[in-house]
Amino acid sequence: MSEQSLISVIVPVYNVERSLDRCVRSITEQTYRHLEIILVDDGSPDECPRMCDEWAGRDDRIRVVHKPNGGLSDARNAGLNVMHGDFVAFVDSDDYVEPDYVDSLYVGIADADMSVCSIICEDSDGKVRQGSEPIVEKQDAVSSEEYLRRALLDWRLVVACNKLYAASIWNQLRFPVGRIHEDGYVLHQVVGRCKNINVLPDGLYHYVSTDNSITHSGFSIRNLDRLEALVQRLEHCVGKNYRQCAALTFDKFIEDLDFASGLDWSDRAIHARLGEIFAQLRHVPLSAGSFLSTKRCVQFLGLWFVPFLTEWVLRKAKHL
Repeated sequence: MSEQSLISVIVPVYNVERSLDRCVRSITEQTYRHLEIILVDDGSPDECPRMCDEWAGRDDRIRVVHKPNGGLSDARNAGLNVMHGDFVAFVDSDDYVEPDYVDSLYVGIADADMSVCSIICEDSDGKVRQGSEPIVEKQDAVSSEEYLRRALLDWRLVVACNKLYAASIWNQLRFPVGRIHEDGYVLHQVVGRCKNINVLPDGLYHYVSTDNSITHSGFSIRNLDRLEALVQRLEHCVGKNYRQCAALTFDKFIEDLDFASGLDWSDRAIHARLGEIFAQLRHVPLSAGSFLSTKRCVQFLGLWFVPFLTEWVLRKAKHL
């Protein structure tokens, strides 16, 4: 590591003219100065494209990418495609960061491949919400297996934005376009490329949630993406022989499948999407059953061989 390491900060921008200035200002005022700030205008219909260009005119560290709308994953990927940094961080444009966000993560990454900070959760009025407590009490070096286990219990370890990554992690790795819960899709791939991960207690990233965010919307067909992400993580954990993590991942899959049972499974689109997910579950080796409790093993085998019948039985059993 060098004090002159270039750090790329990628900011997807879409329909956030009210919060964009606060976000970008918090990045330009970082105590760590050697930055490449990439603002990705994802076809925003408001004043954001003009605002991005104005920011680029004021700070020569800022680059702007204008592109047709493709969603959050596509915008982040566009930034990854043009970045030059030795390290990379993501900041969502309705959020903002503390002045020492980059500096602390950079110092914290030390001999690791990724560093993670705690998050300050707040509403649009700046009121701090639940989830703002430190992730750890003191800096903690965590193995890939242990990190994936903890990530099942703490969403802040899953999201992409409170982290600094070695840029090499993203070689040939991109976010899935057209999916929500996109961070969950890449988590096991990112972690699988890390030898060590350092987790910091410092609350350096301000996550601003609004009532119309995905977090506050009802369960719909799009939320089935999370099931797909969990199936892919389960396959990864089984392949790595992460026995406890595989068991916990399948527990989470069953929990989310229970949420999905509230959808109308007779709807063609929902039935087809679930069919795709169950087909992916069959990529998980049957040996995964040995990682699970007897009850979970029976559920896994049932979902592997006859998924829709098994889910119907699970639903009925819940109401007995």
